[in-house]
Amino acid sequence: MIGLNKKVAAVVMMFFCITLVYISCVKAETELFLVDCLNSIKQVRGCSDAIGGILHWDFSHLKRACCEALEGLQDHCWFILFPHQPLVHAMVKGVCFFP
Repeated sequence: MIGLNKKVAAVVMMFFCITLVYISCVKAETELFLVDCLNSIKQVRGCSDAIGGILHWDFSHLKRACCEALEGLQDHCWFILFPHQPLVHAMVKGVCFFP
């Protein structure tokens, strides 16, 4: 019985370690994606401020250059930049590309 408890404890410990490694890798990957996503936006003057406005549902500061930078974002960037706001992508497309 004691041998079985040691085996169970070893399996649980391995599972715990694997989980921690996975979580740290996912977090690091997300941070890398965030940097990539922000680079295209930061290159356009005023676009960062416009993004801040979008977070408050204010689309009035979106200029053409910022719209073009947002159009070039990869799909995963929208979920990273606007978590819990799945409609922002559609709203930005509507405001930018169908004025």
